[in-house]
This record gives sequence, C-alpha cells and structure tokens, in this order.
Amino acid sequence: MQLQSISKPSKWVSYNGVLIMIVAGLLDGCSSSGHFSRGSPGLRYENPPLSSLGIVPPPGSRTSNRLPEGWTPVSWQTLPGWDRDAVEEAWQAFIRSCQTLQHQAVWKSVCADGRDLALHPMVIRRFIEERFLPYQHGASSATPGLMTGYYEPLFEGSRQKTARFRYPLYAVPDDLVRLKPAAKTPGSRVRRGASGQLQPYWTREEIELGKAQGSLAGKELVFLDSPIQVFLVHVQGSVRIRLEDGHEMRLGYADANGHPYKSIGRFMIDKGWLPSGQASMPAIRTWLEKNPEKLPAVMGSNPSYVFFKVLNTEAASGPLGSLGISLTPMRSIAVDPNFLPLGAPVYLVSSTPDRQPLQRLVIAQDVGSAIQGAQRADFFWGSGEAAGEQAGRSKNPLSLWLLWPRS
Repeated sequence: MQLQSISKPSKWVSYNGVLIMIVAGLLDGCSSSGHFSRGSPGLRYENPPLSSLGIVPPPGSRTSNRLPEGWTPVSWQTLPGWDRDAVEEAWQAFIRSCQTLQHQAVWKSVCADGRDLALHPMVIRRFIEERFLPYQHGASSATPGLMTGYYEPLFEGSRQKTARFRYPLYAVPDDLVRLKPAAKTPGSRVRRGASGQLQPYWTREEIELGKAQGSLAGKELVFLDSPIQVFLVHVQGSVRIRLEDGHEMRLGYADANGHPYKSIGRFMIDKGWLPSGQASMPAIRTWLEKNPEKLPAVMGSNPSYVFFKVLNTEAASGPLGSLGISLTPMRSIAVDPNFLPLGAPVYLVSSTPDRQPLQRLVIAQDVGSAIQGAQRADFFWGSGEAAGEQAGRSKNPLSLWLLWPRS
C-alpha cells in the first residue's frame, strides 16, 4: 500500500507514491517502496543457510490463476454505488494489467475480449457484469478495513551535486545480494563483509553515517535539496524530478536493503515529541524544522532504505506499480497479494479525507509492506501537490469486493 510528503503531503513520493508518504502512511508505515517489492535484474543471488539473519523484506508481488480462499460470491446489487460509478475510467487500467494477466488461463479470455470493447460506459459495464462475479471476503463482515493513500511527488533536483542539491537518491549498489527465498518465503538482502561472510545489509542509520560510502560511491542518480524529501521518496517508492535545465526524470523503486519499514510518526509519538493523533505531515515537518538536531534520530528510527532506477518518462504515463504497469490516478490501489491477486479488478467503498463517498472500480496494481489483509488498500491519488494533500490525509474505513472471471 504510506510519511506523506513533507514538503507537500506525500506518497507516490516525494513520497506519495512518490512522495510523501501519507500522514496515515507515516503512522501506519505503508510503503513503498516502501511500497514496491520489485527487484533489480542486476542483483546476484545466493542461498546459504542464513536464517539467523532474520531479514524480512516486503512481500513479493504476484498474480493468480486461482480464486484465493475466503471469498464468497455475492450479487451486483450488494455493491454500494456500483450503478453510479464511471467504470469506463478504470477499464484502460485493467487492460494494461492484461499485459501480465493474459498469460494465465483464467484471465486470457476476458483480457482478449476486453481489448476490443468500445469505450462506452454501458458497453463496459455490461461486459463486466456478464464476464465477472463480485466476491466478498469473510473478513469484511468483522471489523471495517482501512484505506490510506499515496501519490507521486514532484521535486526539483540536479544530476550533479551542488551547493543546493546535496542529498542523493541511489541506484542499487553492486554489493547488495538477494538471497534466494525458501519455499513461499520472501528473499532477503545481505552484503558480503571484508572477511567474506554474508551480513545484513547496511541500515538507514549506517548509510547516513557514511558506513556504506564505499558501496554507494558512483551510484548517485539525482540530488535533492532536503533529507526530508529523500526520506519521503523512500516511503513513496517513486518520484518525478524537475531538473535545472527544465527537463524531467522519473525514478522508480528498484530494491531495498531488506530491513523492515518503521513509522517515524509512531517513533515521534513514543518519544513524546508529538501528541498521539497529531502526527500529521505538517506537524512533523514543522517539528523537524524547529528541531533539526533531532532529524538523524527520527530518520534513523526507520532502518529501511530504498534504491531506485531511472524510468523512461515517455513510455511511463505514471509511476510503476509492482506489476511493472503505470498506475492510474484514482483507479489504482496497492493491496496484499495474499488476498487480492495483482491485476484483478476490485470494487472499493470508502470516503475521501473530506468525508465524501468514494465508491469506484479500481485495479490492484501495487503492493506495500504495511498493506496486509483482505480489507486493506493504499489508494493512488496521482501526481503533484494536490494529490499529495489528499494522500496525506487519507485514513478511512474501507470495504473491498474482488471481481473474478466467471468460470
């Protein structure tokens, strides 16, 4: 599924999504790359007996050729607001997911036939109702779920280190080793020490103290003007950078150091630096600006550290989710793939931060380490400051229905 943008609210981070993890994100630890769990094709793989390391990275993304357990079919009439949603707005997002889904038997037919549909609201709605069934999870009848939000921030930056732009975002270091996972167990990230033994990869605190300087030298992709912006990007997992020459570049999640994400908002509350329930992005930013000497301790409380890759801004219309598909504003969500297969259509019922009804067809196209359970989602609000404002205030009750192809 998320610290919100500190210079603006955040997720698709600057973090929201890319930039600011959302306020809820700060507290709940949504992300990113927090949010993303994609790996870098250049990493080396080893599989020694290292269970003692205990490194547990975010869950890997996956699609499914079989309906997950716990879902029961229901009628379309049970979906609040279904007949009022502009479902056609989500259809192209689903068709993009078919780039992956089409290779699985259960999805092959609906993907092939869905590509040829006229983009007319009634045509798409009829196709969905005839070819899919809505399913409700048993967990939804217990406690309400939770919707947080994320977005893609837009920051200024430089490819070269300057007096203003001094804080780097890094590519995957050469000494990062991804262990081959045991059966159904997430892989881990380690490094080989001077003696040749594999060790847990450097933590955020160790990296920021310069202990990984030898590993990261030459891996700088871009420089930002604030360590808070860097952290937000890590939470969101992606970011758009406006360079000094006016051009833009987009970075996406490539990998992480394998340590778990921990909320800095919760850390600040536990320290008594912020009152419980008031760890909003503006409050966190204001506090850090007044107490800059505490910045290393706050940032270091989250050991997770994210590495990035440069994306083709012409080919990608938005930040890439865990499927490798561009996310669609207000129609893509991050989910727990153990309950909601990536690429699947999902009907979401929640509310906006302003308490307006939010009832719409969305597509499961991303994952997040804090997104766990059948009734948990991170809602992608889009790019820029306005999206970051929404993402940073998103923390609302949620109900989800999985739409699955009829057999």
